[in-house]
Amino acid sequence: MLQFQQVSKTYRQGSRTIEALRELDLTIGTKGFYAVMGPSGSGKSTLLHLAAGLDRPDRGRVQVDDHDLMTLSQRQLTSFRRDYVGIVFQQFNLIPTLTARQNIELPGVIARRSRSWVVQRADELLDELDLTQRADHRPDAMSGGEQQRVAIARALLFSPPLLLADEPTGNLDSASSEKLWQLMADLSAAHDMTVVMVTHEPAAVAHTSRAYVLSDGRAIGDFAVNGMDTSDVATRYQQLSRPASA
Repeated sequence: MLQFQQVSKTYRQGSRTIEALRELDLTIGTKGFYAVMGPSGSGKSTLLHLAAGLDRPDRGRVQVDDHDLMTLSQRQLTSFRRDYVGIVFQQFNLIPTLTARQNIELPGVIARRSRSWVVQRADELLDELDLTQRADHRPDAMSGGEQQRVAIARALLFSPPLLLADEPTGNLDSASSEKLWQLMADLSAAHDMTVVMVTHEPAAVAHTSRAYVLSDGRAIGDFAVNGMDTSDVATRYQQLSRPASA
């Protein structure tokens, strides 16, 4: 379960106060592949950052299963992010001097897991994400799609029950994007894992089971996606986003 209860978050930008989230209420109650949609500035990325424990709300409650993130210390939040949640960003955030294998292994090395466990787990992920042939390549020798798969493998090292993806295909071409969306859907099903993807692309949302729509920091609705194509998703999104007076 991922639950936001009356969550508000503001940021200072010079002399301005930016309201990123405004008394947001949103609940994802079952495992699956979900999308969070909305225009730029709607609060999508802030929602993901709060769910990952990378930031704290000003008010309200963020809960991931039995973890009330508002009650956790910084040390506990670090353990939560390591063991419970994987995070994938638009920028691949790979270490350029490390190989694909070394980038995947890095969180395990930092956490001081046994070398044998880290190597075995990295091998499993390289195989599952079709990266074995790229294991010894550095990021600059890989395509964008391959780099993002390495980033996903790294996020999955500790087998987290929750994977958060913030515009994960923003730097990829359409063919690579399509493969990555299908990969995340397959990973969610194969590992009984919840995947929450922030996106503004209807084509991405068409791979998920349900979409939650944000506007001006609030959740304004959600809809089941199963069976919809890209055009159907775009139409439903526009219907939800249309002002009530329109």
